[in-house]
Amino acid sequence: MKSEARSGGPDHEPAALGQPVHGTVDMETLGSLLELPLPFEGDLAAITFSTRALQEGEVLIRSGDECRNLYVVRFGSFKTCVADATGTTQGTAFPMRGDTIGVDGLANGRHNCVTTALERSDVVVLPARKLTSLALAHPAFANLLHRLMGREIVRDQALMFMLGSLAAEARVAAFLVDLSERFTKLGYSGRVFNLRMTRQDLGHYLGLNIETVSRVMSHLSQMGLIAVRHREVEIVDETTLRRMVADPSVLHSLRERCGRTGRNWESRVPALQPESDVRPRNLAVR
Repeated sequence: MKSEARSGGPDHEPAALGQPVHGTVDMETLGSLLELPLPFEGDLAAITFSTRALQEGEVLIRSGDECRNLYVVRFGSFKTCVADATGTTQGTAFPMRGDTIGVDGLANGRHNCVTTALERSDVVVLPARKLTSLALAHPAFANLLHRLMGREIVRDQALMFMLGSLAAEARVAAFLVDLSERFTKLGYSGRVFNLRMTRQDLGHYLGLNIETVSRVMSHLSQMGLIAVRHREVEIVDETTLRRMVADPSVLHSLRERCGRTGRNWESRVPALQPESDVRPRNLAVR
């Protein structure tokens, strides 16, 4: 079973920046996207937010941009990353439907990350000044902003834990389990899905080089935990994937079972075949 991409709708001060307006959403729709109980009664019911459409590869936010807006993904998917002075890139998220983009810009008024659409996508545009005005006038809306920032902190903590404590296989397993849960929550198949990001994108996110990502995917496949066909992934044994993340001894046992113990097992696992040029049909992750 393959997941179908949802469709949906743009304003980043379009008159000034030449970006097209596609439609609007009201407060109730925004609350549904964010899965937060937004106040949308009384005068708030009449408030709307513009939406913006992006094509695959189009940049939504550049590092150094002034933080004029936050964004909520309506459909599609993005990749967000930061780079240091040497050009070293670290992926920070793969936002998809319901995720907020651009919160980093609230720290000092400028964005630190680059956010790029992985496919045809659509976002709700939340102008920063408008959010500030609403928060001052409506305490419930201020609480919304606090919860959005809290979500970002929780996500960053999870990424730091993954990079700091998990082995390569466990990092990939954690990512795939999380992605499966997100697809299921959105009404797609959580068992078989396509990855929109490249292996290089995935490596930047997981702190692994592209060769290790490829070999780990092959290794998990050989252990019977997943099946990989180009960018399509099937979760075969979700229970063991979860156990691998929670308990390092499970990974050690699996390595022994496969006869690949020791620190250099990766060099002995054949890499997967190069990624297909055929684009997958569904959206992918945060």
